[in-house]
Amino acid sequence: MKDDTEKLETGEAAKRIGFSESYLVKLRSTGGGPPFYKFGRKVVYSVGDIDAWLASRRVTQTPEEHRKNGFPARSPENRTAPA
Repeated sequence: MKDDTEKLETGEAAKRIGFSESYLVKLRSTGGGPPFYKFGRKVVYSVGDIDAWLASRRVTQTPEEHRKNGFPARSPENRTAPA
């Protein structure tokens, strides 16, 4: 088990998350992925940041199930931007 301060290169981080390396690169350039460190051309991810990012995306219902259970859809004004 890796400790929270350990750093992973893009391929290792993608494997930990369950994404392809190319998708993680895309998230890095478009936003919405886990925080990362950049040193010149080298990019690394903190294990703690990856785990926190994954935990922040945990859901118990899809939006469709949420509406089926009697909750209204969120309006665009109430939506939060991805972290």
